[in-house]
Amino acid sequence: MTATKKPATLAERLAHARNLSADLNASTDKLNASLEVLERKFRELDLGVEASIDLTSDWEREGNEWRRLCFEKVGGGWRFSIVTGNEAIEPNFDSTPLLKASRAWRLEAAMKMDALLEEMINEAERQIDMVNKAALGVDLLASTIEFASKPKRAST
Repeated sequence: MTATKKPATLAERLAHARNLSADLNASTDKLNASLEVLERKFRELDLGVEASIDLTSDWEREGNEWRRLCFEKVGGGWRFSIVTGNEAIEPNFDSTPLLKASRAWRLEAAMKMDALLEEMINEAERQIDMVNKAALGVDLLASTIEFASKPKRAST
């Protein structure tokens, strides 16, 4: 037979809550420091492309809302951010630096960073392809203009 434990007193539960608060804050500070390091590492890749992945929950989707984890250029610098919006109120969206977002959003984002990195690599590959195709098109147009601009020789 198992002995049942007597419920803790309210005073004991409150003391435990204060300890949990300190532990949770310390853990969150460590997560923030890790995210700052990772953000710097993403910048150091120097790909120069923005990327985002979907974080929208089912209940957000039901309300026509969406949420994305992004690596984006803001002003002169690159950062992780959470971009949210509502499809019913276009073009209504908000971008929050990840390190200023709620703990829940930071935790969710931390669990998806590998997917964001993969999307950033994929975007860099897509942009390389688009830039190469655009350069070919520009070169072709320049050649066509050059050919069309040459004076015609009179035939004899």
